[in-house]
Amino acid sequence: MWNLSNSTPYAAIATLAADRDGHDLWITVVKATFDVVPDGSVERAAEQLPVVFAPLFAGDPSRSSLLAESDIDYAKAGVDVLVQGTVHAPQGKPAQEVLVGLDVDGRRKILRVHGERQWIRRAGIVGLSEAQLFTEMPLTYEFAFGGFDPVDENDHDERNPAGRGYAKKSSRLVDRPAPRIEYVDNRADGPQPRPAGFGPVARHWLPRRTLAGTYDDKWKEERLPLLPTDFDERFFLAAPEDQQFTRLPQQALVRVAGMSADGSQLTFRIPRIALALNIQIGNREVNRRPSLRTVLVLPDSRRVVVTYADAMPCSGEKFSIVDTEVVEKRFIQ
Repeated sequence: MWNLSNSTPYAAIATLAADRDGHDLWITVVKATFDVVPDGSVERAAEQLPVVFAPLFAGDPSRSSLLAESDIDYAKAGVDVLVQGTVHAPQGKPAQEVLVGLDVDGRRKILRVHGERQWIRRAGIVGLSEAQLFTEMPLTYEFAFGGFDPVDENDHDERNPAGRGYAKKSSRLVDRPAPRIEYVDNRADGPQPRPAGFGPVARHWLPRRTLAGTYDDKWKEERLPLLPTDFDERFFLAAPEDQQFTRLPQQALVRVAGMSADGSQLTFRIPRIALALNIQIGNREVNRRPSLRTVLVLPDSRRVVVTYADAMPCSGEKFSIVDTEVVEKRFIQ
């Protein structure tokens, strides 16, 4: 029972889950890792990254950024495109600031990354010091606007508790590290600074948390342990909102700039793979096709990881599932 027959070279799992209303679902996840070669084409990587079963943080989940979100949520209302890597100054020459960009199928996002800088007081006004020179820096939310108030440990920026620069009073920031990552049109010392990054947003951060539903007394009395009736499945999207896609065309073009040690732009098309699932339930076979859920770009290793998943309703039949066969088919030219 519940055997997995994976004939592909990719990582795969099959497991039981339940939807918002407690209906059984048979979840199959396939995760494929590719190398981006110099000419922009992609080749299957010798090392295949594993399926992630639970959120993974850089440190204390209450104060650090999310490294990887679970791959086995029962649904996903779209496709996440994520980038995790290092910002590099052009040609390795020290710079005070570097622009980094992500372009997916014509949708562009540009961030400005600074060298180390502090909050200082000048003529009675708290502002930013001149940025120091730098050659490289990990692009993580720890360097973006956010964090905890320096005096009140119970107060923090709920959009990015891992960050720096947040305080109830600007005077509390003096001589403290300032944000180094910002949107090109949204300065960290502006009136409404917002966290900036290309990586996943944790479930307990805003605005993602608002999609989790209402957990009040009515929920306790009528729904517990099920999810609330107002739970929004967009909650399972982990990318920043400007990196979420309802759908992506086959082999959509991706460009990443400012995150290669040699100064080159990483350009490739999202790998196109044809996956099929043959699920044996008792004496019958059900054929299904998983859909694309996540595209993860890793410029440091010049890799792209695509994650596909399928959620098959199986209420009343979960104990009859014998085998899940994962097959890669060839495209017909």
